[in-house]
Amino acid sequence: MPTLNAQLSAEFRDAVRDECNRINQRRPRPGAPKRQAPDGDFGPYSAAFTLNRTWLAQLVHERHPALGMSLEDIELIFKPNCRLLPVDLDLRQRFLQAVEDELSRCAKIAGKMAPTTDFTRAFLGAEPKTHQLSPFNPEDLGFFRISTWNPARPMIEDRNVAPVEIVDWATELTRHGQREDWIRDHDLFDRLLAEAQAEGLGSPCPALVGYEVDDREQDPRSEQLHLKVSHSVYSRHVALRNYMRADKAAYEAVRNRILNGKYTNGRQEGLRRIIRSAPRSNIAINVTVQSRTGTLMVIGRPKGQRVWADFHQAGAHETMNWPAPQEAVESWFKLARRALKEEIGLTDRSDYYDHIVFSWCGFYALEASAYFFAHVRTRLSEQQLVDAVRASSGRIEADTVAWIPVTAESRDSVIDTWKAGPWEEDAEYDPAGRRWLPHSALSLTELLRVTEQGMMTPPEVDS
Repeated sequence: MPTLNAQLSAEFRDAVRDECNRINQRRPRPGAPKRQAPDGDFGPYSAAFTLNRTWLAQLVHERHPALGMSLEDIELIFKPNCRLLPVDLDLRQRFLQAVEDELSRCAKIAGKMAPTTDFTRAFLGAEPKTHQLSPFNPEDLGFFRISTWNPARPMIEDRNVAPVEIVDWATELTRHGQREDWIRDHDLFDRLLAEAQAEGLGSPCPALVGYEVDDREQDPRSEQLHLKVSHSVYSRHVALRNYMRADKAAYEAVRNRILNGKYTNGRQEGLRRIIRSAPRSNIAINVTVQSRTGTLMVIGRPKGQRVWADFHQAGAHETMNWPAPQEAVESWFKLARRALKEEIGLTDRSDYYDHIVFSWCGFYALEASAYFFAHVRTRLSEQQLVDAVRASSGRIEADTVAWIPVTAESRDSVIDTWKAGPWEEDAEYDPAGRRWLPHSALSLTELLRVTEQGMMTPPEVDS
């Protein structure tokens, strides 16, 4: 007689199959041929415009990296008479919720009702615990994912980092039959660019114009990230930042193009084209910093800063430099180390065990900036870290230093300050009277994830 888990797994697969079939039932337009394909893109499905369990497995794997499950594991769960649902009830609940989330999203794309089955209650085999799988959607703030890393597929410097390739932006556009197409009011943008140039904001920097992610599922540790960059100057980033806030409809148009882009293996292929055609901006990183007791460093920016005055950030924040002649573009690991050195004063890599955990990279569409999120835990006390910041070259950008625990409550208090959307004038104050930079919401979300997954444990920890 089949076990309860086997019965639940079989019923789960049948329910998923039925939901896929329901979503794929399309209504032809009046007078249209019976088997005519739908106009435009149908979302994250195969070229045949159908959703099946294989595609659904890819979507769950790509869009829910916090599960820490390989694509093979997920595909085998969907495959009849193969792998059972996860034995661990907490993981099973999070997996079932992820499946239902993706089915709901696909149903919405197809113009159908959300699944009527409560997958968690139907197939958990126990009373579900109360928790959220994902506290917020980074896309609501303009952050669109390129890749994430987890315990099964970590970012390792000497294994996953491909050299950053310098290309000519105009040549790339021509080769792909594209043009710069973000700016609607060129007179306004040119005026904002001239103002930024007049302020002397002309430091050269790389701008992301393309990327490739090598997902070798048979060896998840071997994923490589390859970036293509072109020459830019910081004044272009400042001008674009100001332009998107002056013409919010331009940003919404870009955001809608990304969200409606084609999908391949769960990734939005439209994001590549939109990044390539964006006005050249910059590449940034945020590195959270923890004391030896695990508290998180919070840096308050001075009230007199030109941008984000009196806002707070979680740790170090830095942008990538353009290389000197005959030098290579710095990798994101080198960028993280420079941020820790210049912004926090951590000149000795052993102070953070030379252990940098990368968790997320993507594109901040509101400023056309590529973004990396990384995390370190140090062997230093809170006071030692304050002294290091005070002695750092970047101390002029730090007005205050505070400490918060790495908890769901801390994360949620930051996320709540951005619930009104991506515009800083709508950012609210947290219970401690702080306003936060938008990337802090993603920084804390990612830090809590990698902490819960055990990725923050340094290779050596003082006893």
